[in-house]
This record gives sequence, structure tokens and C-alpha cells, in this order.
Amino acid sequence: MQFKNIRQEYLVLYDKFISIIIIMLFYIIILLVAFTLLWYFVLGAFVTLVKLKLQLGDQAYFMFLPLRGYHKIQADSTKNHEDAIGEFRKIILERPQVKYILTNNFSSPLIIILDQEFTKIFFTDHQNFLKHSFFMHDILGKGLLFLTGQRWKKQRDIFADAFSYKKLQDRIPMINTVVKERIQGLLSGRLNNTLAEITGDVVFRSFFGQDAKNYSINGKEPQVELMSLINDIGRLIRSNMYVFFKQKLFGQRAFKILPNKQEKLIVNRLNGFVDFASTLIDERAKTFQGVEYFLDSCLKEYLKNTSQISKYDMVAQFTTLLFAGTDTTASTSLMTLYYLALYQDAQEEIYQEVMDVVKDSDVKDIHLVKLTKMGQFINEVLRLRNPALCPFQRKVLQDYTIGKLILKKGMIVQQATYLNQVKDDYYDNPMEFNYKRQKPRNDNGFINIPFGAGQRNCIGQHMAEIELKIIISQILKLYKLKLRENVKIRWAVKFMYSLDSDDFLIIEKR
Repeated sequence: MQFKNIRQEYLVLYDKFISIIIIMLFYIIILLVAFTLLWYFVLGAFVTLVKLKLQLGDQAYFMFLPLRGYHKIQADSTKNHEDAIGEFRKIILERPQVKYILTNNFSSPLIIILDQEFTKIFFTDHQNFLKHSFFMHDILGKGLLFLTGQRWKKQRDIFADAFSYKKLQDRIPMINTVVKERIQGLLSGRLNNTLAEITGDVVFRSFFGQDAKNYSINGKEPQVELMSLINDIGRLIRSNMYVFFKQKLFGQRAFKILPNKQEKLIVNRLNGFVDFASTLIDERAKTFQGVEYFLDSCLKEYLKNTSQISKYDMVAQFTTLLFAGTDTTASTSLMTLYYLALYQDAQEEIYQEVMDVVKDSDVKDIHLVKLTKMGQFINEVLRLRNPALCPFQRKVLQDYTIGKLILKKGMIVQQATYLNQVKDDYYDNPMEFNYKRQKPRNDNGFINIPFGAGQRNCIGQHMAEIELKIIISQILKLYKLKLRENVKIRWAVKFMYSLDSDDFLIIEKR
């Protein structure tokens, strides 16, 4: 009996011991999982950045914020400085020795690099640094912006001739026509939409040879709908934490994984735009007789049944060219109008140049090179307020050393031309708007490059420069610009960097 009692007590103790072991193992697993997640999402990037800070010393500025990092800094900067890049510029102005800003893009270390030698590497070395795509639909990730290797080269070559300055000269009369047809919209106060309608219609007619006003998607002209879509995507990712985390975790697949109502709506709009573009391409293919428009350069190869380009590639290139050509040029036009209104003497000087050079005619190719003051003014706007704020972030594909900086595979890097523009190393009084300033000193050729550099520079640079001069010339010939009093000016990032305002101008007929 006594032995039986002892055995029962032993079994009870054994059961308790096993239960304790199981509970302990359970908590250990929970702790390991929690630590693994904490390391992946927070501590890994934090430790990496701390090591870099210790290594680089005063040359590096530490700005780690768990999870949201770079995007949170931009949002706070917009709130506190009325400028999405105000905090970054404040750091550089107060600490001129800083060459690196150490922050994070979600769970990845992000190193923002000001060193101009790295700028050169960034724009010329495409083997070690891969452009980091953040789009949630592959149609937006398969245009010239994100293609790599031979696919990029083949498709860039297809468009190269169409974007030559000689070919673009033939489009100057059309650009004048579009601007004059739509310029009245400025008087209604619809600054952003009117400028987007102008720049987008120029791309649309250049690609398809047709007036964008003849088409509508969700009650908007195609270029306005696409610009609205891109900005809505950027706004949703920045403002909705659920969408933000999914996008960082799953990339392009994010909108397919447990999408919320807003995500479903955006995907439906994107699919609708793709269907629209596909239909237009089919219609043009039926009547194709020779190369006349941008699309025709693609169709010439497509109809040969080669592997150079597919129909889906054509849709991707049209989508890329339309949103890049619409938003960047419209934003630059808007910011140029702001600075012209801010500096009345400069506005009058450039107006006189337009009247002396262009007179009462349309802007012609012989006029463009003579509008030197206007060109300098636009360049100064781009120096301080480039809508393509910085080149796309890139992922480091293998360990790479630049001076003291050791970049590890998987890190995200960003080249900061927008910060170099406010460094005393290159300019006197860099935050002052001065369109008569000299070229940057100590320049290796990669300091002021608003359209990028190297073989992957902006293919639409010449087209954008032509458009900008025609838009500004036609506006100044008709209107005098003034700033409204007591209007808050905010520089924000949606997709592009631009003025987040539509009511800051008083536009008076001359």
C-alpha cells in the first residue's frame, strides 16, 4: 500500500514536471518567435545602423525609427516644416560634415548618401545596385524605369530615335496647340489638373496621335486618371498602416493578399486603365502603315513577330511614359509658376525675353535656344524643388565598399541629389533662389543632374524641356502671376515632390 501511494505521488509529480516543461517550452518558443520577429522588423536594422554610425562617426547622422522610418520622417517633416524634405535639409545645413544619413525603410537599413563619388557610381553601376520597385501592379514595374539588362536595352533602343531632339522638333506645333487649347483652365483655379491635362495630352498625342479629350476613364481624361491613380496609391501606402506593412512585406503581391476596399478599388482602376490602353494599341495596329508616333516604333517591331517587344510591353511603356511625362512636367510647371509669382522682377524680365524672342507667334524650335533666362530659371527651380526628388532607392546586390562605407548585400541605398543642392561645398547661399547663379563648384559632373545621368538618364529630358518652355511662354504672354496673401505653401510628397496646393496664384490677364 505504501509503495502504491509513493508511486502515485511520483506519477503526480512527474505529470506536473512534464506540464511545467511543456509550458516552459511553449514560452521559450513564443519568446524565440517574438525575438525573431523583433530582430527581423526592428533590431536587425537598428544594430546594423548603430554599427555604421560607430564606424563613420560625425560623417553619419542617425535617424532610425522603428518600422516606418524614412516615410515617417517625411510625414513629420511635412507637418513641422511644411516641406517633406525640410528635416533632411535642416540636418545638412546645421551639420555640413554629414555625408550619410542612416535611417530605415520598414525593416531594411536605408543609407542616404551625399558623397558625389557615390553619385557617379549610383548612376553608372547597374550590376551591383538594383532599382527598388515599390509598385503593386506589374504593369507599373515593367516600363523603362524598372526593366534591367537586355530587355531594358532593347526597349530603350526602340524608343531612342522617337525621343531624339530632331524628331521632337516635329512635335513643337502640336505642343503649342495643346497649350493654347487648354490654358484657359488656369483661370478656374484648377492649376494641378490643367497642367496635368496639358502635359498628359502632349504625351498621349505623341504616343497615339489622338486627342486625349476624346477619351474618358472613370469620368476623367486618361492622363488625369493615371496621375490621380499614382497619387492615390502613394497616399494610401503612406496613410494606411495595414496597406503600408503589407506592401513592405509582400511587394507587388500586397494588393492581392487580403485586400481592403480601397486596395480593391485601386486595382480595379489599374486594370481598367490597362484594358483601355490595350484597346487603343489594337486599334492602331489595324491601321499601322509606318512610324509616325511613339507607339509606331513599338508596333514596327511587334508586327515583325520578334521577341523584342510584346503587346503587354507596349502597354507598360505607354503607362510609364504617360505617368512620368505627365506628373513630372506638370509639377515642374506648377513650381515654376510659383517662383515666377514670388519673384516679380524675374517674372517681368522673363516675360520681356519671351516677347523679344517669340513675339506674337507660336514658340518655334529656333526660339527655344534663345530663351536663356527662362532656361536658367527652370534649372534653378529644379535645383531646389526637383519633383523627381531623388533617384529610386536601390538594393545592394553584393557587399560593396565606398571609402569608409561598407555596404552589405540587401541594404537599401539612396543617392541624395536634393541634399547636395543645399551644401555650401557646391553653392554660395544654397537655399536662396537665384536663377543667375553660377554652376556648382567642385563638381564631378554629378551634382546638379535633374534628369539623371549615365546611360539610364531620363529618355524624355528633351521633350520635358521643350514642353516647359512652351507652357511658360504661352502663359506669360497672356497672364501676369501674383501670389495670394495668407495662403499656406506646403511642399509634399505624394508620388512626386511638389506643391500641395491649388489656390496660391492670382492670375490676371495682361
